[in-house]
Amino acid sequence: MNNKYLYIVILAFIYCSCYCQIEMSSVLERNVLKGNAESTVKQFQSLLTNLGSNNFNHEEKESFIIDGISSFFENEKVRITNDIEPQGSDDYPVEVYLKNIAIWFPSPSEVFFQYTIDSISDVFISDDYSFVFVKVEATRGIDGTNNDNTQIKNTSKLDVYIKFLVAGGQIKRKARVYSITKHTDNISFTLVAINDKYKDDIENTATINDKKTAEPNTYFEAFPLACTKLNCKTTTFKSEDDFYLYFKGSFNGYVSVFLDDGKNSYKLLPYSLDSASAYTGMPAVAGKEYILFSTEPQFNYNANNFFVEDSYQLVSESNKDINHLIVIYSKTPLNKIAVSNNTNVQILSKIEIKKGYKIPQSLTSLEFQNWMNKNINNQEGISLKNIEIAILK
Repeated sequence: MNNKYLYIVILAFIYCSCYCQIEMSSVLERNVLKGNAESTVKQFQSLLTNLGSNNFNHEEKESFIIDGISSFFENEKVRITNDIEPQGSDDYPVEVYLKNIAIWFPSPSEVFFQYTIDSISDVFISDDYSFVFVKVEATRGIDGTNNDNTQIKNTSKLDVYIKFLVAGGQIKRKARVYSITKHTDNISFTLVAINDKYKDDIENTATINDKKTAEPNTYFEAFPLACTKLNCKTTTFKSEDDFYLYFKGSFNGYVSVFLDDGKNSYKLLPYSLDSASAYTGMPAVAGKEYILFSTEPQFNYNANNFFVEDSYQLVSESNKDINHLIVIYSKTPLNKIAVSNNTNVQILSKIEIKKGYKIPQSLTSLEFQNWMNKNINNQEGISLKNIEIAILK
C-alpha cells in the first residue's frame, strides 16, 4: 500500500488593480467565485470558534488572529458589526474585534458562533472597476457568558461582503472579506458581464437579494471526510489526519480531484495505478455513492479486485494551512492534463521515503489554471466544485 503525504504551504499573492472592461468567461467562473465566498465565510466561523474555545491558550489565539486576518480579510482595518460587547461600539476593526473575543471570554469561559448561510448574491462590479464582489447573507448565532458573567446569546442577520481583485481584466479567485454589516434588503449593483456565449444562461438584471443566485450545484455532491463514515464530514483537519472524499453524481460521468496549495496542483484522482483513466477522469455511475482514497475492500470501485487505491494524509507546515480541493465532474472524458512525478523529496524524511511515502503527481497552479481555462470554462457538460480546507498543526 502506498501512502502519500500532501505537504501544504501557504503562499501570499500580491495583485494590482487597473481600470478595464471586466467580464467572466463563463457561468462556471461565476459559480466558482460564489463557492469561494461561501468557503471563506465558513472558515471565518471556524476562526471565531477557535478564538472562543478554552482549548487554546493566549499565544495560540494570537497566532490564529494573525493568520486569520492574513487568510480571510482585506486588511486588519475591515469593519465588523459588534455582537460580543453589548455596551461597546456599533462596529470594530477586525483586529480589535477578534482580540476582544479572547479578552471578553477568557478561559475557562467559552463562546460559540454559528453562521448559517441564507443566500449568496450574483457577482457585481465595484464602482471603480477595481474589483468584483458578492454579498453573503447569513444568520449569525452567538452563545456564551463573558467575564462580567453576562450571557451573550442572540441571533442576527448579517451581510458579509467579499471581494475578488482584478488584474489586467482577469478576475482573481482569492476571496477577501472587506465588510461585515447588519443585513440590508434591496440593494442593487451592476452585474459582471458574462461572455456572449453564455448570456442566455442568466437574467440580464438582478438585485442583491435574489435567492435564485444561491441555488446549489445539482450535478454532484462532494465533501471531505476525516474517516470513511459520513459523520466525519469536515473542512478542518489536524496535521497527519487521514483524508477521504465523498462523491455522488447525478449522471454517468468522469470525476477528477486536485488539491491546490497556491503554488502547485496535485492530482489526487484518478488513482496513480489506474492507467486506463489516469488523465481523463475516473468513471462514476449516476446515483452511486463513493468513498474515495480508502484502501478498504468495500471502497474498491475498480474492476480489478486487487486494485490498490492511493491513500493520503494531510500535513501542515504552519499553525494553519489553507488549500483548495477542486472536484471536476464531466459527462465525457476530460482532455489529458500534463502532470509529472515529483522527484524533489527533500521535504520527506528518510524514514518516510523508506516507508514508500510519495508526493502526488502535480503541475504548477498557473499551468492548472491555464488548463482549466482552456478545457473546463468553455466546455459543456462539465461542473466543478471548489472546496476550501484547513489543516491545523
